[in-house]
Amino acid sequence: MPSSPARLCAYCSDLPLRKLYNLQDLDSSDRSFVSLGTVSRIRSSPCPLCRLVSHALHEAIRIDPARVRMIESEDKVSLDWSDPGSGERRAGFKLRGVTAAWLAFGVPGDNDIQSYYLSHPKANNWAYLHHRIEPQIDFSRLRGWIAKCGQGHTSCPPSATGSFANMFPGLGVLRLIDVEEGCLIETIDTVRYVALSYVWGTSVSPTTKTTKRNKSSMMRPGSLLREGKPSSRLPLTVANAMTLVRNLGFRYLWVDALCLVQNDAEDVRRGVDVMDMVYEMAYLTIIAACGHDSSAGLPGVEPGVRAAKALVHTVDDGIQMGLYTEVDQLLQTSVYESRAWTLQEHILSRRILYFLDDNVFFRCREREAIESCRDHLELTHRGGTTVWSLLPDSILMEHPLDDYASIVGYYSERALTNQGDALRAMAGIMRRFWAKLGYPMLEGLPTGAFDIFLVFLGEGLSRRSGFPSYSWAGWRGRVVFEAHVAAGGNNEWLEARTWIIWYKRSQHGSLHIPPKPVWDLAANESFPIHDLKYEGYRKRSPFKHPNLKVRSERTMPTDHIALPQWATRLGYPVLQFWTLSVFLRLGRAGGFTGNQAEILDSNGSICGHVYLDGFEDLPFFDSRNDVSEFIVLSESNHPLDYKDPMMKFEDNWKWYNVMLIEWTDGLAERRGLGKIEKDAVLLHRSCSPRPSWKEIVLG
Repeated sequence: MPSSPARLCAYCSDLPLRKLYNLQDLDSSDRSFVSLGTVSRIRSSPCPLCRLVSHALHEAIRIDPARVRMIESEDKVSLDWSDPGSGERRAGFKLRGVTAAWLAFGVPGDNDIQSYYLSHPKANNWAYLHHRIEPQIDFSRLRGWIAKCGQGHTSCPPSATGSFANMFPGLGVLRLIDVEEGCLIETIDTVRYVALSYVWGTSVSPTTKTTKRNKSSMMRPGSLLREGKPSSRLPLTVANAMTLVRNLGFRYLWVDALCLVQNDAEDVRRGVDVMDMVYEMAYLTIIAACGHDSSAGLPGVEPGVRAAKALVHTVDDGIQMGLYTEVDQLLQTSVYESRAWTLQEHILSRRILYFLDDNVFFRCREREAIESCRDHLELTHRGGTTVWSLLPDSILMEHPLDDYASIVGYYSERALTNQGDALRAMAGIMRRFWAKLGYPMLEGLPTGAFDIFLVFLGEGLSRRSGFPSYSWAGWRGRVVFEAHVAAGGNNEWLEARTWIIWYKRSQHGSLHIPPKPVWDLAANESFPIHDLKYEGYRKRSPFKHPNLKVRSERTMPTDHIALPQWATRLGYPVLQFWTLSVFLRLGRAGGFTGNQAEILDSNGSICGHVYLDGFEDLPFFDSRNDVSEFIVLSESNHPLDYKDPMMKFEDNWKWYNVMLIEWTDGLAERRGLGKIEKDAVLLHRSCSPRPSWKEIVLG
């Protein structure tokens, strides 16, 4: 794109560029929002600002190819000036509907003018772009970011504190790469170290990870170096991280492939059990989010890898503008974000250097900085509505049940190489919520609010073996937990709208051992029952509907039940409980839509909707001409098929949350989650057999 500008077009001339560039206040006659016409007009315009907007549209598609459908040639585009006062992170121009790239002013070139601009209080949160990115990183700049955080931020505590045993329980010894000596060391001291978070891919070969055979040689000084530099045997990302750590003034680096003995199952288990603490206790985490595997490196660390790139172009006399994209947007389509294990590594880290899209970003809990932008930028909050601007706040656990549901939702769509790691890769996060909530987890579900986390929905879920069907961990695919909107919040809903008393049978125990309660208030004396800020079960309401003529008093489980021997080898607890069972039909007219289906009563009328789980891979759905069994879980005040996102939930609890189940040898499994109208049950519109109060054993 040439830097010598043509004249601004009639559309762009309406923007108060000069006033904004000169940090002047806008008045009522100034337009901070301008429609630029269609995409095709913008792409054919010689106007320099239109050309920058066209470049921004291409960037949006490059970052997220799925956006190509959103940017059709006749779609209209508008520019909207946003500043921190409007809730945005930084001042700049947004493309309405295309948030992947922002338009920002360049740093003025003249030193005197630049000094005026950068000292102006109004410019504090403006994203002034540097003129270009150099081929190699300015390490002194990065050191300044980290030092400012370490010296003045109360929310970003220092590195490891306390005893080694308390920080890394059960670990025995912490291995680190000594980047000065070029070898592994073992320590039980609380030293300051940097952690690397990255995607292995296929480039971590047997010769570039620690094994029982090579561990002793890896601990010899110089074993990881060649001619004073990291060995070319190492994955490029690891080698670059060693160089970076040394240039930042640190000595020790933690990398899983080297610091855990990969063919020693016990060593790996001990390390994985404290993986969350490894990242939380690190003084700094390097996130290598560029590329697809560990051969991508950290562009800009070594010379000759990253090309210099112009960042701004002249759009009007003396005014330069360019594009910048926030790390949150870039992460959303990265391979790094698609991996399950990287989630807790990311959100538990206190200070992070991101390497992404040939740029370096820094973020701690009080500040962020970008290599392409000036360093005067200082943010006291991150704001925004993107995934990664919300998740760091979720781990603060100010609203723990909602925060946990949010984190699990984002985690569930990530990829796992070993499906058996579904809970292990979340273990550190779950431990924190366990401590915050005041009650433990059962298969990833908070026991003191169990009903909330049984009501989850998912599109295209497939069954994950080794975990129960009643838990999100038992399914592959993104899950969303239903909102239970009650005037008194979760506490009121749990007390007034749920009734099931949940019991569990141990996966290791005999079927002759009586089941135990999932939640027992008497056994959880630490739960602050009188402090309503803590959400969880207190009082319970029985299920009572006299016109059903169903006796619903029994909640105690049968001590001895007949289950096949294979059920004792499932590897997870089964639930045992009493609730209402009803039979209804799945709608077939027109076929299923995706994995959603209508629920029909005995008259053939629609009485609800259900999301079907395992629809593509379970034989249960091959032929569903007969009635299906649903168990009633709890009450809801909204249907499943509401279309209006602004719909106000009334205090009129006219629906039941129901689970579609399938029985095999006396053991039920979830096959879907939906909602039905209460009247379909209470007005005797269900199918035969009639509703009954039934004991369910659910795996």
